[in-house]
Amino acid sequence: MSSWIIALFLLFCCAAGIFLIYRRTRKRRQNRLKLRLLAGRSQLLEGEITNQIQNLRDFDEDQLNTLRLEAENALNLLQITLIERQAHLLNYEDLAHLQRFKLDILNHASAQLQTQATTTAPHPTETTALAPAQPGAETAPKDRSSIENELLSKINKLNQANKRGGQSPKK
Repeated sequence: MSSWIIALFLLFCCAAGIFLIYRRTRKRRQNRLKLRLLAGRSQLLEGEITNQIQNLRDFDEDQLNTLRLEAENALNLLQITLIERQAHLLNYEDLAHLQRFKLDILNHASAQLQTQATTTAPHPTETTALAPAQPGAETAPKDRSSIENELLSKINKLNQANKRGGQSPKK
């Protein structure tokens, strides 16, 4: 039985030795492969470095300055365009505000005219008793410019009243 143990022990030692030799040769192959890869990479990097050094030697400052000036001009044009856009937006905002103000004044004026019409309108029984209207007493239709002038004067009166502290305009 001891001969079997010795034979198994020798067989185990041989297997372990073969395994260690295989492992060592495999590791050497991997190291050689890594060294070849690193050598190839270093050659590629060396070529890239020489290309970049050549590009730096061939660098043209005049070309860079012209590109920089073009970029600055483009930036200035963009800033000018932005300022013009903001000015247009402010103009549109002012126009919208004036239109709202005009609508408010027109609504107020129409409300006043309606209240005056209802307070001064004769009763239907009185209209038959009134004399026919005289042809010279008719009011001539107003043209657009006179209506606009009247509206602007009312707006000015309202603005002056608001500047004085909220007093109502005198009519």
